[in-house]
Amino acid sequence: MTSEWQKAKAVPAAAAAFQGKKDFQVVYGHNDDSTEGAYIAARNADMDLSKMLFLGIDGLPDKNGAIVSILQGRLGASFVYPNGAAEAIEWVERILKKGEKPPKKITLGTDEINTTNAKAMCEKYDCEAK
Repeated sequence: MTSEWQKAKAVPAAAAAFQGKKDFQVVYGHNDDSTEGAYIAARNADMDLSKMLFLGIDGLPDKNGAIVSILQGRLGASFVYPNGAAEAIEWVERILKKGEKPPKKITLGTDEINTTNAKAMCEKYDCEAK
């Protein structure tokens, strides 16, 4: 299904996917808004949400983001998706100021946010749920 990374478009897309099949165990959205939309569609379809795990990507700390959704019990997990901007700026500075040559590959770290660490991640990312 596609929802163009928007909650409003994810609700009908997920509802269509849920029609006739009620035994979903895991729902993955490639961003947290899509996952939230799928959660709403599952709730609207009277699916047993306690038997479903909703996973997203972004881990945003804003009031509508994944960390709050995890703290409130809607999402089960999300993953912070680093965009590499900080590393790119750091390397520009190192290249220009020090003449360093960057490596061919830089692996960006990620954080998993789940029900066991959501409070700590809320602190780490200055979450709006505080």
